[in-house]
Amino acid sequence: MTLIFCGISAIPLLTAPFKTPVSKNNHENRTLAKWPETANLYDGFAEYAADINQYLEDHIIWREPILKLYAKLKFKILNTGSSDRAKIGKNGWLFLGTWDVMGNIQGVNPISQEEAQTWVTNALQIQKTVDQYGGKLLIALVPDKAQVYPEHLPSYIKYDRQNRRADVLAKIAKSANLDVIDLIHEMKSVKNTFPAYFKTDTHWTHEGALHAYQVMVRHLNNGGFDLPLIDKSYLKNKPSHKFSGDLAKMLKLEDTFKEQRDDLFAYKAYQTNIRDKSLLLLGDSFSGNMQQYWPYSFKSVIFKHHNWGNINLTQIRKAKADVVILQIVERGLICTLDLLPDDETSEACLH
Repeated sequence: MTLIFCGISAIPLLTAPFKTPVSKNNHENRTLAKWPETANLYDGFAEYAADINQYLEDHIIWREPILKLYAKLKFKILNTGSSDRAKIGKNGWLFLGTWDVMGNIQGVNPISQEEAQTWVTNALQIQKTVDQYGGKLLIALVPDKAQVYPEHLPSYIKYDRQNRRADVLAKIAKSANLDVIDLIHEMKSVKNTFPAYFKTDTHWTHEGALHAYQVMVRHLNNGGFDLPLIDKSYLKNKPSHKFSGDLAKMLKLEDTFKEQRDDLFAYKAYQTNIRDKSLLLLGDSFSGNMQQYWPYSFKSVIFKHHNWGNINLTQIRKAKADVVILQIVERGLICTLDLLPDDETSEACLH
């Protein structure tokens, strides 16, 4: 028995040279562990051993097929997922389980008044920076998919909008005269007309992104701008195809959870003489599906990831964009809004 135990324990080390490359088949939305540096050994043997153990877990041979087999068996037998990173809802819908999305939709762990006030105070500083050169700041809050489609959540999760972070923050921000648009109502209003979010992915669809873009441009135009708006005649549908999103891949069930995907793409040239404004878009991954639409409304577009609340004021001053849009998906509100006065960078609170 001792020899068998030692033999099994040695498998990870013996198979390490035959491991699957890190770059392949990693859909876990995280960086796999690296072999710890020898210098870390002096910080403590227990921590060093734990780092080695994590490395072996992440790089053991046949890791991917083993995890996929485990995921399929758990889903078939227990009808549940193999990871807490994603939740299996009703009717083939999947939802993100990290970044406290589940806590937010159940009304627990709300943003405190103090946290919200600090966020707004820093947002006012951004607005002041934009005002100094005559620009316009718009803050766009993108709802998490669970906020738009709560009826598809697992039955054991009870939706409660009370204490929703975006509601609390938007109320305080508007009272401070910040221009804030919360897209939850707009996305809910169209969800029965077309799929606003993917069933198997965390993000909105191309149609959902188009609608959000149109809402923001109309909002700016109602505030005094005269921006051209893309017409649907400028867009075509790509042939419909099967798609499995990031949530299905997190669960290792991309072969089980698939959906039909329709993509829009621009194919007509736009008139340059009617666009005379510039845009600085401080966004996240939700800005991706909107990238092709903004050039129809602005003569120039600069996109910068806001690095989950780390805003560089120097970049804003250098860009001198007529419009600055700070677009943040709701789950990102667990991060504070920090200002970087110079060309500094700061580690993001989310990865």
